[in-house]
Amino acid sequence: MIIVMLMLTSTLSGCASSDEQDSLSGADLSGADLSGADLSGADLSNASLNYADLSNASLNYADLRYADLTNADLTGADLTGADLSGANLSYTYLWDSNLSHANLSLANLLYASLWDSNLSNANLSGADLIYTGMGGADLSYADLTGATMKGVDTTYLLGCPASLPTEWQCIEHTDLYFLLVGPYANLGYADLSYADLSYVNLSYASLSNANLTGADLTGATMKGVYAMYIEGCPAYLPTEWQCVDFFLASFSQPKLLVGPYADLSYRNIREANLTGVNLYGAYLHHADLRHANLNGANLNSADLSYANLNGGYLPDADLTSADLSYAELYYADLSYADLSYADLRDADLSYADLGNADLSYADLSYADLNYANLNNANLSGAWLSSVYWWNTICPDGTNSNDNGHNCKNNL
Repeated sequence: MIIVMLMLTSTLSGCASSDEQDSLSGADLSGADLSGADLSGADLSNASLNYADLSNASLNYADLRYADLTNADLTGADLTGADLSGANLSYTYLWDSNLSHANLSLANLLYASLWDSNLSNANLSGADLIYTGMGGADLSYADLTGATMKGVDTTYLLGCPASLPTEWQCIEHTDLYFLLVGPYANLGYADLSYADLSYVNLSYASLSNANLTGADLTGATMKGVYAMYIEGCPAYLPTEWQCVDFFLASFSQPKLLVGPYADLSYRNIREANLTGVNLYGAYLHHADLRHANLNGANLNSADLSYANLNGGYLPDADLTSADLSYAELYYADLSYADLSYADLRDADLSYADLGNADLSYADLSYADLNYANLNNANLSGAWLSSVYWWNTICPDGTNSNDNGHNCKNNL
């Protein structure tokens, strides 16, 4: 390492031979303090620069192919025209850096911070931009063909790329900035008020805490979208989607978007008024829906596994083929609900009202039906292996305790 640093010092002083400069290829410079260094045109290909401090360094036209820059600090660095193809830049800080005309093809930029950086005319084709922060960057004429964009933050951009991955678009939102939208986009906290997002593919995108006041989402693809705590409702939404109010004292923006295949998993939406909403196929596993009003809601084929629906109000709800395995439905009102073919394995239905519910062909294996009301419920074809019966009102109106502590013969 000492030899390498001496050679680097020689290079910086302009006295190194070309052979010495070439020898920096593959050098171990991890953790080195190179802040403000002049490395213009240096050959650092395959070098280990992880955790190195290269803030405000001059690396214009440097050869950094396949270099390991994991967790390096390149804040304010000049990388104009640098070759970073195949480099590992995961978790790297590149705030306010100049990467204009740089080659970042096939580079790994996982969780990299590129906020306010200059990426104009840069080659990012095939790059891994998963959860990369690029807000405020200049992407004018950049090439992002085939880049992986899951969770990338590309809001408040100063210019549009020349090319983008399939299903992605660059939208001019105001006279001041642009934004990239597409599948798995991270648009959380963005100002999208009055934006034209019609017919955009927003599959699995995050719109949490965004300002959607007056936005046009006509015909947009919204499968797997997470849109909670939004500020203001869109003017137009896709068919079967709604903007609804809900109340949580700890949040000041009590609105959310709900619709088929919406992603509300792990979310706290207790006491929400979701009467009659269409949540067909929605992702609600591990959601907190305590005391939520889902009267008449369409939850057909929804994933509610491990969800907390204690005290929930779900009369007339369509839960056909829904996954409610391990769900908590203590004191839930499921009267007249359609639970045919539902998966209720290990669900807690104690004290639940299932009167007149359709449970035909449902799987109730190991479900807790202590004190539940099943009066006039349809359990034809239902799986009832190892169900817990205690003071349960059977479908024929009798008490399970009077029937050998089960209702299997009183359906």
